[in-house]
Amino acid sequence: MFKVSIMSVFLVALLASVSCWAQKDPTKPFWYGKKSVVKTLQLQSIMIGKERKSVLINGQFLHELQDIVGSGGVKVFRIEPYRVTLIKNNKRWFLKLRKSTQVKK
Repeated sequence: MFKVSIMSVFLVALLASVSCWAQKDPTKPFWYGKKSVVKTLQLQSIMIGKERKSVLINGQFLHELQDIVGSGGVKVFRIEPYRVTLIKNNKRWFLKLRKSTQVKK
């Protein structure tokens, strides 16, 4: 059951990343929107198992201490059941799951 869930989350993440890539506008300059990248990070899922923790942020499947691609150096610092701590240049902030999210233990 757990393996099926991980695989389905991975497939959703893969499809989301492909669709995000396809929506880029090639006519916009490379620096367009760089200042607001951190504000656009969206926590989609948190998965905590016996041996590892992982999250889905903006369609990226990540573990603790991994960089979020395209975020300008933001790292996943800590993964907790209802929130994720992010870090960049020794500044920390949180992404929280929405109230409508289901948590299964």
